[in-house]
Amino acid sequence: SRDGFFAKGSGDPNYNGEGYIYMAIRRPHKPITTGTEFFETLTYNGTSADLTVSTTIAADAIIASRRGGGDHFMYDRVRGSYYYVRLNGSQAEAPQSTAITTIGNDFLKMGSGSTVNDNGGGGMLLHLFRRAPEGFDIVTYTGTGSSGLNIAHNLGVVPEMLWVKKRTETSGGDRFQIYHASQGNGKYA
Repeated sequence: SRDGFFAKGSGDPNYNGEGYIYMAIRRPHKPITTGTEFFETLTYNGTSADLTVSTTIAADAIIASRRGGGDHFMYDRVRGSYYYVRLNGSQAEAPQSTAITTIGNDFLKMGSGSTVNDNGGGGMLLHLFRRAPEGFDIVTYTGTGSSGLNIAHNLGVVPEMLWVKKRTETSGGDRFQIYHASQGNGKYA
């Protein structure tokens, strides 16, 4: 709905006591005047030492990977910059104090961690997303295990895509579950 989504049943994405993170995405109704209003892609060479990278948006969610391939990691302001989830894995979220240490309004400070600052493998690639009404939101919630749970977002419109991942691992890790409006309710990839 325009205010949130309904987690049906007591399984994923609604295990009792489990923490989750989800992103709600929709194309805005108004034309974007610049490509960097809601999204930015950065490439740079890692140094394996403390590094500051300039941005044109205040990033709320960051997807990081090596340009030469490998794992993809998501960081965000909601959970704090030290925490990441692996996009292409089933592990629970984990802290990494050597990765993104500060998410500023026009910069990112990084430690020597290889998930964002590896000096090998062809450099680094970051996709930055900024929260915006009718465009993008990121939310955390705790499952109840009941036969349904309404989870709010701040888009103000019905999302066209949702990414949901369990943040904890007490009942087993899970991969992202992705809903898209073109597939219809009750279906996910």
